[in-house]
Amino acid sequence: MKKKLSYHWIVVGALFIQYAATIGATTNSFNVLSPAIMKEGFSATQVQLIPMATGVLGLAMCLVLPQLLDKYGFTRMMLIGTVVAGGAMAMRSFCHSFTSMIVWAVIQGLGFCVICGVPFGIVLTNWFHESRGTATGIAASGSALGGFLFVQGTNIMIEHMGWRSANLMLAVVSTALLLPIFIFILRATPEEKGLLPYGITPEMVEEEKRELAEAGETAPDTIRGIMFKDFVKTPAFWWLCITMFVLQFSTMGVYSNINIYLQREMGHTAMFAGLVYAVVVLSQAPGKVLVGWIHDKFGVVWGSAYGLILGAVFFVFLLMAGQPAMAMIMGIAFGMRNAISSVMPPYMTAYIVGRRDYTKIFAIISIISGAACTLGPLFGGFLYDKTGSFNLAWIIFGVMFVIVFFISIITFRAGEGMDEL
Repeated sequence: MKKKLSYHWIVVGALFIQYAATIGATTNSFNVLSPAIMKEGFSATQVQLIPMATGVLGLAMCLVLPQLLDKYGFTRMMLIGTVVAGGAMAMRSFCHSFTSMIVWAVIQGLGFCVICGVPFGIVLTNWFHESRGTATGIAASGSALGGFLFVQGTNIMIEHMGWRSANLMLAVVSTALLLPIFIFILRATPEEKGLLPYGITPEMVEEEKRELAEAGETAPDTIRGIMFKDFVKTPAFWWLCITMFVLQFSTMGVYSNINIYLQREMGHTAMFAGLVYAVVVLSQAPGKVLVGWIHDKFGVVWGSAYGLILGAVFFVFLLMAGQPAMAMIMGIAFGMRNAISSVMPPYMTAYIVGRRDYTKIFAIISIISGAACTLGPLFGGFLYDKTGSFNLAWIIFGVMFVIVFFISIITFRAGEGMDEL
């Protein structure tokens, strides 16, 4: 008899599309829209402030998102966030001033924060007790494959229709993909579908009930973990914050400056640098699946070791990136390593704190990660402006890659057992 596909993996497929339609269609595609927008008289600084406004100010929503989800429900908030983000993105096509661009970027960020990041982690944490790393890797790879496809499509649309029509089409397609997913497929918990988290069977629950009844204790609760008010008082909370900040600061510091490095210091053309960027994006897809599987099979320590090894390979080939073949290998290594920046935050947070108060805790982690993602690129660019080279930036980011390995182990050890409280 053919085994029926578990609904849990249908949820993973829906999250894959969600990431493709958010990160892929908006964040990645904006890198292609930027040069076309600049041709209308906007400066490079102004153009870079647009995604920054979307990202940084949207993080403010993370502070109140847990309360909004509790009050209005997961599905309703996802639909509101989708309409707000898609509508604001569409309005960019009709903007002719920098001020109006920023206003709609801020509104887009508010909607974007609602539908991406925190909800992604909530769903995976609630739906998966086992194979959570693999599920996270598969779902997160949507941003890589979706990013590649949307970037190629955006290039074609800009060439034939101009950036305004291309941007409008991206907003429409993104919204059209997200709405059915949130209406028909995704729910915050498996219990809403009459299911248990993946890896927990009814027999396991009944067995635990019998054991607890014999001991005179209460019935088992599949929703376990430490509360936020208790977690902030532990060293594990601060180690987790530091780990995620250093991870995202160093990763995005490298990621956002590779293109400039290849052109300014290695002498490659913009077209070749764009090709390497495409390789980095595509390599993240298998990298996310692989690092998720490693977390499930071997644990957090080996997942961190994966990042350290791939980071070392990346820096070796970074120094030889003047040769096209070496630059391509560098792109593959960094794309594979960059996968941990998507998989590790939700996985490690859930592994340590459990399900009980995950939403509030991961919202704080997301804010810290978002701030690091913004500051890392600025720090790398600042060092380049001051020294005329990325050498010092690469040294600092390389040291941070090593630090991430050690502090992630400290964080893991400090948080052991909290997810079962």
